[in-house]
Amino acid sequence: MAAKDLREVEHCVYMIDLIIREIVNSSKIGDKRYAVDKIVDCFRDILRHEGYAVTSPALKQKLVYHD
Repeated sequence: MAAKDLREVEHCVYMIDLIIREIVNSSKIGDKRYAVDKIVDCFRDILRHEGYAVTSPALKQKLVYHD
């Protein structure tokens, strides 16, 4: 079975970006890289569970807010 096209969930990717923007701009979160990596990994796992073939680096490339 072919993997689902990640473009089908572009709105989810946009929402991930909003969450990451809040983390990056928050003065209350010190280790931003760790927080961003965990958020990306969590969404990667959810998308994989739903049948989307995606890696953390590939997902990060689609995001505006990443390092």
